Amino acid sequence: LIYIGMMVAQKLKLNFNNKYVAIGSLLLAWHSATMLGGVSLNSNSYTDVVSLTIASLACLYVICYFSKKMERTIGGRILSFIGTESFYIMGLHFIAFKIMALMLGQIGIEQNPAVLMPQTGTSILLLFIYLIGGVMLPLLFIYLLRLLKRITIRCKEKIAVH
Repeated sequence: LIYIGMMVAQKLKLNFNNKYVAIGSLLLAWHSATMLGGVSLNSNSYTDVVSLTIASLACLYVICYFSKKMERTIGGRILSFIGTESFYIMGLHFIAFKIMALMLGQIGIEQNPAVLMPQTGTSILLLFIYLIGGVMLPLLFIYLLRLLKRITIRCKEKIAVH
């Protein structure tokens, strides 16, 4: 899907600034989700490859349109930083979910850390807690790891000098 999106953007020379295409894409994605059935890549369930590709391209256009609108704002800079660290977030978010479930259990909110996905039910608060934890804990881990690496390198340099 990423490759198809890249090819379409290159061939059509898209710059993602047409609000009418963005609105049309949003409506197409909404129609695909409500009428054709949702897409769940986590469980590999979707109606068919064509509708998956069309809905994905429509969503890609909408995301890129809004991203371009906010790229010079504080929120855009924050999202840009998160995007540059997304590989680590992707790799560590499951562990972060488990840690969040254990932390919530310590304050009396029962969560089962053994399940694959966080159990938020209809709680918007739990959803935001897991969203923030799933992003911030991996970022904190990477920050501490890089800090430890810098300290280790400095110590090695000092030892090498003496």
